[in-house]
Amino acid sequence: MAILKISVFLVLTLHLCHGKPMDLPTKEYLHKYGYLESMDHTDEELDAAVKDFQYFVGMNMTGEMDAPTMEFLKRPRCGMPDYPPAAIRNRRPSGRARWDQSQITYGIVNSSTFSRQDLRTVFSNAINLWTKAVNLNVRESNGNRADISVHFNSQDGPGQTLGYAYFPTLGSIYFDRDENWSLSSQRGRINFNWVATHELGHALGLNHINDPQSIMNPYYQDVELKLSRNDQRQINELYGGRGGNVDNTNLCSDPKIDDVLYYPLTRQYFLFKGDRYWTFTGSGMRTGPFQANALFKNFPGSIDAAFSTGKFTFFLKGDSYYRYYRNGRTGAVKRPISVGIGNTIPANMDASFYHPNGTIYMFKGAEFFTITTNRAGGMRMNLRNARISQYFNGVPDNIEAATLFQRGSQAFFSKSGQFYIYDFATRSVAGAAHSITRELFNCPSR
Repeated sequence: MAILKISVFLVLTLHLCHGKPMDLPTKEYLHKYGYLESMDHTDEELDAAVKDFQYFVGMNMTGEMDAPTMEFLKRPRCGMPDYPPAAIRNRRPSGRARWDQSQITYGIVNSSTFSRQDLRTVFSNAINLWTKAVNLNVRESNGNRADISVHFNSQDGPGQTLGYAYFPTLGSIYFDRDENWSLSSQRGRINFNWVATHELGHALGLNHINDPQSIMNPYYQDVELKLSRNDQRQINELYGGRGGNVDNTNLCSDPKIDDVLYYPLTRQYFLFKGDRYWTFTGSGMRTGPFQANALFKNFPGSIDAAFSTGKFTFFLKGDSYYRYYRNGRTGAVKRPISVGIGNTIPANMDASFYHPNGTIYMFKGAEFFTITTNRAGGMRMNLRNARISQYFNGVPDNIEAATLFQRGSQAFFSKSGQFYIYDFATRSVAGAAHSITRELFNCPSR
């Protein structure tokens, strides 16, 4: 009977990954930081989670929890997830998190580690690093209320979680008071300057980046504090340069666009035209243009359509598609659409988008095609096509771009200088067509 109990316990707490057992704390780590969607998972999903983790930290994607991989789990790091859509829903409001006002405040609530003057100096330096080139000003609050509040509390003991932060517009930052902190580089101690600058990045709306040179890399580094190119790109996309957020000249002179993309990893909307992209919201353009190649290595340019499942991002051009893994900086896998997606999918698509229910919509002329995906991100060859007018009442044929709005309850379509908002609940376009130059691009009146 005792042997049976032990066997049951092992089955419940261990998982064999490539022949080696994975303990429960390791799986909980992968779940906590966004690699494993649920503790109720398949073997395939667990294997994919290990590979995703190895990819993020720059290791060979073996899918095996070997000694070097396990060693990474022991490193001190930020407590925020690396892939927010999987694990951060309670800390982040819907949409891309940023401060809408250009003037915000921070306030020190408590500190049992440093003097208030020391903390002011650290945060003054961190604020200057993040905001010196963007349209955002952060100052210390004169009263009891502040947009970003700074706290010290007990978390999980020294050498593990160093701190965490809430995205705008919550903005609180929490540091682990039990760490062996220092205000300079000292062997065996944690340099508070680096951690404070990292967590302030989250409070301003920035995600983790799998770039070892980045301040927003989740793993502690006692290195010189300077923004990497990826750090600069993230903060610029959120707040724009001090000289102005958007150059819409190209869009206003020729409003035809290639496609728009909702990017789940950062919860942003991208608008593509040629080899560039802009970021936008339902209320208009936000930042840009930027070189798309900086975000998606070897970006094909002048795409026909785009969609992202979060794990993979696809750009369709001609009779081929380009598939990027996670954040796109490793380059694309190029394949024929007829082989990788389906032999009934035509070339030169008009637009596409991915719905969170697991359905990919592709549009061409008067027809649309749907493909269903599985939880691991693969495509099932469950293709069907129908006329746009049958299911998307009020949406014209031959559209130019499409994406989702409002967590999948609405869709955006554009054609010939106008855009349409489709409501999935009513299965029809909500209201009249809108001017894309006036209401989205914010072009000056002629």
